[in-house]
Amino acid sequence: MKFLLSSVVFDIPLREGEMTQADLISVAQDYNLSGLELRDTYWQGGDAEINTTLARLWEESLDVVYATGDVLVANDLESTIAGLSKMVYSIHLAAKMGAEVLRINAGKMQENMAFMSDSRYKSMMDQIEQECSELGVVLALENPTQIGAGSIMTLNWIFTQYPFIKLTYDTANWLTAGEKPLTAVEALKTHIQYIHLKDVKKEGQTWQFTYPGDGEVPFKEILGKIAQTGYDGYYAFEFSGGQTPRSNLEKAINFIRA
Repeated sequence: MKFLLSSVVFDIPLREGEMTQADLISVAQDYNLSGLELRDTYWQGGDAEINTTLARLWEESLDVVYATGDVLVANDLESTIAGLSKMVYSIHLAAKMGAEVLRINAGKMQENMAFMSDSRYKSMMDQIEQECSELGVVLALENPTQIGAGSIMTLNWIFTQYPFIKLTYDTANWLTAGEKPLTAVEALKTHIQYIHLKDVKKEGQTWQFTYPGDGEVPFKEILGKIAQTGYDGYYAFEFSGGQTPRSNLEKAINFIRA
């Protein structure tokens, strides 16, 4: 299994400027991880920082996946079309990084699915598909946390309409969306391109995300079923590490490897 460290684990120190994404390279090496999932929200120094980070990754022969806030559908049609244009830029940046996977989000899919029937939307998606094909980048849509938008049925509809889009299977998001993670593996196994390892637990009436092993996600059963599909891609530790990111990362790694 090829494990990655997502920048979101170190969300607090990254947002507070106590470290950069390049600093995560040594953390990944400390735990013998294959590489990083870099995020657009954590860049602090523009192109210079990006280039320096990539140079270090390549020097250390580490792999990279790029995760952005790009969405398939936004609040209104104009914002949606503009967002798809930005996605083209993200595809090119992912290719520059050597990332074969670009993680994207659904956005306002449930509310504004009708936008996907607009001629401008379809034209932009044709361009995106062409860019992905030419640059060797796969768009991997993360299953949303919301009921409805994160349903197996909704996601299957998207993959049917746009077969070039694949799935970022987030182990915890299925529960918050009212779906069973094991059912999702079986229903969408041919679409899985990338996996986020994250847990979730119920506190009162609210779901709280946490590190693997600290919640209700049946990881043993999920990982066993995914292994049966022949999946050989990346598994990213992708959860907010809070005030003790390294400690929670170590707990997650020990749990999953066990």
